[in-house]
Formats: sequence, C-alpha cells, structure tokens
Amino acid sequence: MICSLIAAVFDEFAQAEISYCLLRGYEALLSGAIDGDVDLLIAPDQLAQAREILQQLGFVALVRWGQAPHSFFIGYDEPSDGWIKLDIVHALTYGRPVPALRTALATECLDNRVRRGPLFVLVAEDELLTLLLHCLLDKGTFEPAYRSRLATLAREISGNPYIITQVARYFPPNLTWDRLRQMLVDGEWDTLLKTRGTLAAQLARRDQLGTRWHRAVTPALRFLDRRTRAIRGRGLSMALLAPDGAGKTTLARSLGQTFYLPTRYVYMGTNLDSSTITLPTTRWLQKASRGRQRPLVRMLHALNTVLEQGLRYRVAAYHRRRGRLVVFDRYPDGVLALKQSGGVLHKRLRRRLMRILCPPPDMVVYLDAPAEVLYERKHEHSPGLLEQQRQRYLQLLQSVPQTVIVDVQREPDQIRREVSALVWRRYAVSMNGE
Repeated sequence: MICSLIAAVFDEFAQAEISYCLLRGYEALLSGAIDGDVDLLIAPDQLAQAREILQQLGFVALVRWGQAPHSFFIGYDEPSDGWIKLDIVHALTYGRPVPALRTALATECLDNRVRRGPLFVLVAEDELLTLLLHCLLDKGTFEPAYRSRLATLAREISGNPYIITQVARYFPPNLTWDRLRQMLVDGEWDTLLKTRGTLAAQLARRDQLGTRWHRAVTPALRFLDRRTRAIRGRGLSMALLAPDGAGKTTLARSLGQTFYLPTRYVYMGTNLDSSTITLPTTRWLQKASRGRQRPLVRMLHALNTVLEQGLRYRVAAYHRRRGRLVVFDRYPDGVLALKQSGGVLHKRLRRRLMRILCPPPDMVVYLDAPAEVLYERKHEHSPGLLEQQRQRYLQLLQSVPQTVIVDVQREPDQIRREVSALVWRRYAVSMNGE
C-alpha cells in the first residue's frame, strides 16, 4: 500500500494537472517499501507550481548548490513513520561525479508517460533507456535489482521504430537495438560497462561547451555548499514540559534517534545529576546555599542560575543555527509566561534578565496525562502533588501561543510519531515562510 503522504502528492499533482512521471521503483513505491529517494521527472515550466504543492503538504526543500537539475524535498509521513525524500528533476542528465551529459529525453518521457494505478510512469522503452543510461553513466555498475528489471524490459519490448531510433541516437553506431537487447537478456553486464567511455564521449561531443561548463562550475558550487551549509542552515528549538513520569527523557532520546534533523538535548532544570551543561561555580554555590543562607550567597546563587540558563541557551542557539533540532528538557517559567509581571524588585529584574539571555523556544510541547497515570509510572510523588504540577503547567501555557498539548496515555512509539509530525510541521512552516 502506497504511503499516505506520497498518495497525497500524486493526488494533488493530478488535480493541478502537473506533468510528471516516476522514473523508477514503481513496485517498491506501491508496496510502501521506499528504499532511498523517490525519483520524479516534472516539466520545467511546472516546477514552481509543484514546489508550492509540496510545501502545502508539509515538505521542506533542501537547498543544495551544484545539484542541478535535481531539487530535493523532505517530508514526514506519520502513519508509516517514514521520512520521504523526493528527488525531482526537470531534465535528464547523466555523468559521474558531475551530471554534465545533457539529453533531450525529458520531453519525450513526459509525452509518452502512461498512468499505472495511482500515478504516471514511463513507458517500457523510456524506462529501459533511462535506467540503462543511469546504470552506465551514473552508477558505473548494474545493481542486482536493476539487472533483473532491465532484462525483463528487454524481453517485453519488440523492435518498434521508437526504441530503434532512440538507441541509434544515444549509443555508439555498432550497438544496435537487436544487439543491445540480446546483451540485456543474456546478462552481458561487463561487456555493456565497457561501452561507458564511448557513450559518455559521444554525449559530450553533442554539447561540448555546456559539458565543459558544468564540469567546471558544478564541483566549485558543491565545494561552497559543503563549506557554507552550516552557516546557511536553520533548525528548530522545542521545549518539553510535563510533570514527573510523563516520559520527557524517553521522548527526547527517541526523537534523537529517529528525527530527520540532527538532534541535540539540553537539560534546563535544576537537577545537577541530569544537567548536560553547567557552570564551574554551580556545585559550589549549591553546597554553600544549603541550610541557613546568607543574602550574598542567595544573590550569587540566583545570578549563577540565570547565567547558567543563558549559557545553555547559547549552546542550543549554536546548534539551531546549524540546522539541528534542539530539545529542551524543561524551560524557565518566567521566560514562557511573557505576560507575567509584578512581584518584588529583585524578582522582576531576574525575570527580565532571564528573558534577555534565554528567549522563548520556537515551540513548546506539553505532555499531558492525569495525575493517577503519572503516579503509577514512577511512584516518586503523590498524585496530589503531580496534579498541582499539572494544573500549574496548564495554567501557565494558556498564554504561550506556540504550545501544543499531547496526550501521553498511549504507547511511547505513538507519542513519538505525533510529536515528530507536530515538530516537522512547525519546522516546515518556518522554512517555507508561511
């Protein structure tokens, strides 16, 4: 069964009359077993419209220099818990490591495309030709799955004028369709690979200036892309809030293992044993503040706490700027409750300083469950105390617009899927400028 997100893409493309076709992997896509990219060919004049549709469906475009004519889009399908990567091209070019060998196949492939089930695919002749060029010029090898598919296509295709003309156009003169078909059926893969150099040289001669240009410029663009990607990247920060026993740590760890963006965990609470980032003075001041506290010690301890939270936020901001997902375990209440005011002078000053050093995260995820459920999980606090924590959070978050509430009375995997979808949706909105 094709995954729901991919099905939605094809439905929207059909309604918008986007001229597209799947380049390969139909059977795997239809079964829901997506291994790698989903390769699509789209008419050049409809690429912008297709991009808008994908953004509306929650896809995020990956900005990659030196990858033309490829455009990459990432989306998350919650029902299948799968990350979908679309590799969309508006022209069929080949070559390794630089796809500088241009062909005119794209227009013919789109003109000849046929509907198969829920989507459009290549006709057998175009599928064989594009897959063969992909193996020879891009891969430099014939993978087992591709060998089987090429042999099957060769048996199905008769010697019609179209395939004969196409083979004569793109392959050396001594390699006719009859000879090529026999090699594919007999599995003469090593012999076919020997034609790679001649085939590449023949395609390069047809567009010498363009081939040289792309071979010179593309590596430079890719070099700049690798060196500047961290600067150009943009991630997302989220705070996980909940009473004890709701599963904040479990969720944070599972997101780190499965989320598409690299994830960094930052503890924002007061438990030193759980802390990931602390100042050297924290433990000393904590010991000094035990028992009877002097005013100076209390003041230093409060200032140390504010500076430590600011340091944690700066470390998190560094990772966010590099395109990572930052998961804050807890977050200062005074920062989230922006409407909170009043109180004694030193508390107002502390709250204002905290908001300067530690701005609110991009989103807040509150994990909610009845106190009785939370108590049964850890037995650390009484149901009454847990309910007090719960009500305090619910009241606090009423004034925090970037809050989403997630019911955690389910299996951890279901919770992770819902949170992954919520976070990705928020990330897509920020990246797509909605």
